[in-house]
Amino acid sequence: MFSPGPPRDRLELSERFRAGELEVDRAAMRAVLAGRALTLEPKAFDLLLLLAANCGRVVTKDEIFERVWPGVIVSDNSLTRLVAQLRRELGDDPETPRYLETVRTRGYRFLPAPEAVETEGAPPAAAVAEADADLLDGASHEPDRGESSPDGPRDGRGRLPVRRTGMLRIAAASGVAVLLGAAAFWLVARVDGRSDRRIPGALTQLTVDPAFDGQPAISPDGASVVFVSERSGVPELWLRPIVGGEEKPLTSGDGGAVDPVFSPDGRWICYTSLRHGGIWRIPAAGGTPSRLTDFGSRAAFSPDGSRLVFQSQEPVMLGGGQWVASRDSTLWLLEVETGASTPLTRRGSTPGGHGAPRWSPDGSSIVFVSNDWRLSGIWRVPVAGGEPERIAQTAGWLAEPVFDPTGRSLLALRSTPDRGLAVVRVPLAGGRAAPLETVLPAAPPGTSRLALSRDGRRLLLAATETSGAIERIPLGPRGTAAGPAVAMFPAESARLMVPLFLRPDGRRVVVRRLRPGAGRWDVLFASGEAGVERELRDFGAGIGTWQALLSGEVLLNSGDGVLRTVAVDPVSGRTRPVPEVDVTFASAPLILGGRIAPDLSTMTAAVRQGERFAIVQSRVGQPWAPRTILEDEYVDFPIPSADGARIAFEREVEHRLELWAVEADGSRLRRLAGGAQSWTGGWSPNATRHAFVALRDGAWNVFTVREDGTDEKVLTANLSFSAYYRYPDWSPADDAVVVERTTVRGEVWSLTLDSDR
Repeated sequence: MFSPGPPRDRLELSERFRAGELEVDRAAMRAVLAGRALTLEPKAFDLLLLLAANCGRVVTKDEIFERVWPGVIVSDNSLTRLVAQLRRELGDDPETPRYLETVRTRGYRFLPAPEAVETEGAPPAAAVAEADADLLDGASHEPDRGESSPDGPRDGRGRLPVRRTGMLRIAAASGVAVLLGAAAFWLVARVDGRSDRRIPGALTQLTVDPAFDGQPAISPDGASVVFVSERSGVPELWLRPIVGGEEKPLTSGDGGAVDPVFSPDGRWICYTSLRHGGIWRIPAAGGTPSRLTDFGSRAAFSPDGSRLVFQSQEPVMLGGGQWVASRDSTLWLLEVETGASTPLTRRGSTPGGHGAPRWSPDGSSIVFVSNDWRLSGIWRVPVAGGEPERIAQTAGWLAEPVFDPTGRSLLALRSTPDRGLAVVRVPLAGGRAAPLETVLPAAPPGTSRLALSRDGRRLLLAATETSGAIERIPLGPRGTAAGPAVAMFPAESARLMVPLFLRPDGRRVVVRRLRPGAGRWDVLFASGEAGVERELRDFGAGIGTWQALLSGEVLLNSGDGVLRTVAVDPVSGRTRPVPEVDVTFASAPLILGGRIAPDLSTMTAAVRQGERFAIVQSRVGQPWAPRTILEDEYVDFPIPSADGARIAFEREVEHRLELWAVEADGSRLRRLAGGAQSWTGGWSPNATRHAFVALRDGAWNVFTVREDGTDEKVLTANLSFSAYYRYPDWSPADDAVVVERTTVRGEVWSLTLDSDR
């Protein structure tokens, strides 16, 4: 364990010391603040000790890197994340700190002087996760009406973001695993909601390449792991022994392979092909891949290896923080040898789409995840067919279920109130779920996949680190790129999301920012010439409505449990309430995607009507009386043109979201872009072209297309699946498109569970 002290440090810390209201037990690696036990990962605890041993002195970043991560090269994001975790647990405000002061460009200073505490008596109690208060067993399956939740996770487009800045660490010597903290640390659990239980385990980093590594799967004998890596420039499958040995590629030149899974006998690995689509398989020893289906992803083998279950939704991106499946996704069964596939679930049988399926050890049932706005649940369906049964549900994010070897419980990921992630156990008793138990209170940030060994003693997980940027793409004639994209904001570890040009001149851009550990949104106004001109910090826990008005203001709808819609002036920063918009939201049915006209006259939205969807339009500030423009099996995210004459929207066709358009009077329905995942963006000022993003050949890029679906132009040249674009907006001056670009990096970790279960 890290042990600070002279001569390098100012103080020799006592085994137990107090600083302000903080009490620390070094030997037990515990910290308590005003009677509340803190949840700190080992590196955060090491950082706390280092800073406390040098109270009053500025500890430079270089010194922190050297002392906390000896012999390991890490990114600044790793330190930023630990500082954010400390501040969050200490309840410390960086503007008026009580414990941890930031000294710009230099480092950090610990403020209160530590005092020794007598070692007699019991040490501070460890934090114990409470039983899952959000378990809604028997609750209504219907999501809340009105605004979308600011706190739960949305799909890969950030509709309800949960991804955290991660802790990528690059080992100085390739192939050397990095041990997190001591050789073993204690993971706190709660058993049956009654008593405390400690499960010792060691969390070890398995992959160390600076490119994306993730989506691990364990071989049946527990000796090897297959994972996805972008170290060759595109996602491919790689194999490595879990202990020692060298990594080697399994696929190469196939244009992208994701979602690997071993067959029960260990002879085959199935995966999803990004370029060719569908489920494929390849010998685990290497060889020529063969195609099993022409659609779908996230395959899982039956215990006897004769069948696969998979979701119809295709891969959208690497990493975590997105919905497992969109609302149109269903589950299918495949006979491996004959190639015959049949549907297992139907759309509408649960509130959301069906994804991440797993086969029970006895082969009788399949569990899967269904997410829908405020609620996230795990469901079970008999393999022989029937209606799904909900076995767990929370108001946060609940995903990636894996059965333990006995079939009596599941492990899963869930979001925590502090916007982190935890690994939980879902005990199954008589077909029903008991309260969730915490197995790993603080999972690595951005954890996105879980894989459990056949004996239940080793858990693999993927941790991801996300960085965001806002780029401005200059436009030439007919929607072509006039030059390379230019970053509009300085690089930082915060997430920068959903840029909008402000009307009417379009000189300024407004963007959301989520700072690591803050859990609340900032609003930034910037121009190409002056950079960031104004910041509104801690505006709210979530922003739903986000639109530019003709007045030059931006319309913001903030969460915090109360719908609060205001218009913000970018020059003065003054806000004014817009109550007529609240009336529209409060009186509406379930609105899935909506856009209010820049003059606040109408609202165009997608609504759910039973098992079908519709694009509707209603007057703002009047009782909800929508006019139906288009009804279909699944439509969403309608974007009207500035003149209101036509509407672009997303339409589900053959398990993909395509880009379509319709006139505002419901006439002239046509497809603008199809054959791949496509997301709406923004119309040109004259409404003759639309900017959008699409997944083509395994990579997301920004495109423009004529309003009749012809003359498509690509604006970017991204080749990586670990980078993606969202929310392009067209300048009112018709000279640029501004877009959010997100990059994901990842690593694979192994957790040894020495449980006596």
